[in-house]
Amino acid sequence: MIKALIARIKQGYRTMEFPSPEIKLPPRFLGLPEIKAAGLEKAAAACPYAAISAQAGTLDLGRCVFCGACAKASPAVKFTKEYKLCAGSREDLVLGRDGARRARPVPEDLRRILGRSFKLRQVSAGGCGACEADCNVLGTLAFDLGRFGVQFVASPRHADAVLITGP
Repeated sequence: MIKALIARIKQGYRTMEFPSPEIKLPPRFLGLPEIKAAGLEKAAAACPYAAISAQAGTLDLGRCVFCGACAKASPAVKFTKEYKLCAGSREDLVLGRDGARRARPVPEDLRRILGRSFKLRQVSAGGCGACEADCNVLGTLAFDLGRFGVQFVASPRHADAVLITGP
């Protein structure tokens, strides 16, 4: 037991920083788009999923699959390397010319209910097991989801929310 404790002390702090200070994204990575008014019609015509509305001057990230066809068709759409694409609601996924709306802090009434913890129950909907494995690894020393107050529980009765994984 002493050898194990000494080895652990020598290893030191192993949890990864979040967010990582040095994120290395692939050159082809398409992050948060920026849109301009001029030339948005060409970009809208090139989008295979109708994610761009030239009349409203918006780009719907809920429809966008980040294929980059709009950026190739028109300089009105430019994809940045910004990887933080969180949203608090479906409406927040619609980008205007003024840019993206950032996710808002948790409302005070919800914060009072949850306190500093959030319990999840993971339920598999018949997948291959990869999603479940990803959820399991979040509790390891490397990722340590518990430091954010998020824990997985064994029963839906003890959970604040249900995470459904699978196809």
